[in-house]
Amino acid sequence: MADNSSLFIHLLGSDQRIIASNQEGLAAGSKLKSGLWPWGNLANFFCYLPGQHRLKPLTANIAMNSSTSPFRIVLQTPDDGRQQHLQRMTVLSLAVMLLPAIPALFILYRLDRRVITPLQDLAKMSENLPEKLRNHEPLHWPTPITSECKSLCENMKESANALQNSYQQMENLKEKNTEILEDVLAQYRWESFTSNKKLKEERNRRQRVEQL
Repeated sequence: MADNSSLFIHLLGSDQRIIASNQEGLAAGSKLKSGLWPWGNLANFFCYLPGQHRLKPLTANIAMNSSTSPFRIVLQTPDDGRQQHLQRMTVLSLAVMLLPAIPALFILYRLDRRVITPLQDLAKMSENLPEKLRNHEPLHWPTPITSECKSLCENMKESANALQNSYQQMENLKEKNTEILEDVLAQYRWESFTSNKKLKEERNRRQRVEQL
């Protein structure tokens, strides 16, 4: 069983025999069956061929098709180290993906504070606005920060003031019409009273004349 915390280096000849290895229990001269490694995870093996200046993942094709090479060097990396490397790469990838989220959250916070919250307050305050104006309820307008929200709030104030003035004019006109109607009714009653009084006096006068 290989030690998962160590890096093993194997020198492999063209005849698929082990020339040298720092792994205990692996004797020099041992020959691999069909160029395959009987232990460990194949993803942890990397091969270096003469004439090449970089490592390649070890595969059966490389081991079998490289018989013209006098030797090859096989590196066996530990499982723990590979897992830690993958974990570091995963954390780094997540950090890179989350990095743009920081300014996005800051922009969202400023947008909520400068635009969304004032608009929500304005919408809440303008609910049932005609009834509030008719009942003369106090209106608490929001104090927006941005010029656009300020302009919208000012337009709402002007509309509310115009509507309130209309309601006030309607109330004044209603009161005035009520007063005029009362005056007309009073005048009509007075004229009816005086007319009836004159008719009664005239009737009484005729009766006295007839009695004479």
